[in-house]
Amino acid sequence: MALQCPAMPTIHLIGRVLPTGINLTAGALPTAMQYFKEIDLTVNLTFSLVDSAIDVRCDVTRYGVRELEHIHKIAHDLTRAIVNVYNFATGSGLTIVFEAVIDPNGNRSILLPQDLRLAPLCTAYSLESTDPRRIEILMLVLQEPSLFMSLNDLLDAIIHPHAVLVDCARAIERLTNAISPPGTNRKQMWAYFRDNLRLGREYLEYITGHSTGPRHGDPTFVAGTVGGEASRRSWVVMNRFLEFRRRGNEPLPESEFPLLLS
Repeated sequence: MALQCPAMPTIHLIGRVLPTGINLTAGALPTAMQYFKEIDLTVNLTFSLVDSAIDVRCDVTRYGVRELEHIHKIAHDLTRAIVNVYNFATGSGLTIVFEAVIDPNGNRSILLPQDLRLAPLCTAYSLESTDPRRIEILMLVLQEPSLFMSLNDLLDAIIHPHAVLVDCARAIERLTNAISPPGTNRKQMWAYFRDNLRLGREYLEYITGHSTGPRHGDPTFVAGTVGGEASRRSWVVMNRFLEFRRRGNEPLPESEFPLLLS
């Protein structure tokens, strides 16, 4: 009697094409397979796109919270690629969003890209309505394009994990340009940035150095732990930049902000 292989767990990622009202349908879509070596996970993907409703069936070797992060990443990238084929042919700017996940037991839950490890690193303000710093920060962000563009880069790193190293490095470089006095060269800019925010050279070079390959189209695998650490450091740098701006562009005091070396 032939042995039967156990069925792979199946989850569905549910989303839609934006803006609403386009009603995009794509028939005869190819399937795809992705193997994540770092966690020994195989994902087989089957795509459905009907009237802008997205349903990506993912057959996986196992399923849990850690696996969902990788599954969402590849499903988002490949579904966006499918829509981008339409975008390129029409000169359009449609995008996608995944809103829910249905687990192997049929339970549906909201799908929100989020890294809870980063939240405690934001100490420059809180979201409490009674915190006066919140309005100060909002005013700074609304008045400084480099700042809100840097925030966009950092948040894109959460939404699009494959671009985390490039997004984080670009965010830090924007801040470096924003903080530097006119007429300073790049070497002086980085020194000024480090001195005012009390950041060691190695601390920043971890972010910018790991982005060199991805920025130049190098497809070499980079461990997820590297991206996670780059995000963590970038959050710390952004938090210090917000403190620097809120305090009237005065160098951060050593008593509150110890020098970050590595």
